[in-house]
Amino acid sequence: MKNFLLFLSLILLCFIVLNTGCKKKKETPPCDNKGTLCIENKLDFAVVVSIQPSQAQFPLAKDYMHCTELTGDQSYTINISATGIDRDTSITILSCDKKLLIIQ
Repeated sequence: MKNFLLFLSLILLCFIVLNTGCKKKKETPPCDNKGTLCIENKLDFAVVVSIQPSQAQFPLAKDYMHCTELTGDQSYTINISATGIDRDTSITILSCDKKLLIIQ
């Protein structure tokens, strides 16, 4: 009976050791799957910048820069508007990207 209990406890111990050592680890994406887009205004007047689909909208004064953290691996449409100006462009932001868009 002692041998049987010893054998059973040995099998249980082996099962616990093997079960805890084989778990898959959850991988985190680099930079938390974020990228940075900086927009600099080189025009002689202020503009309003809209970024879709992130719903970000902000004014940008002359000779100023604004940086926004966006979700990586995604395309964005950027609209730049002011009196007499309405420009659209698309840009793709990848994980860990650091891009600069200059408005001229």
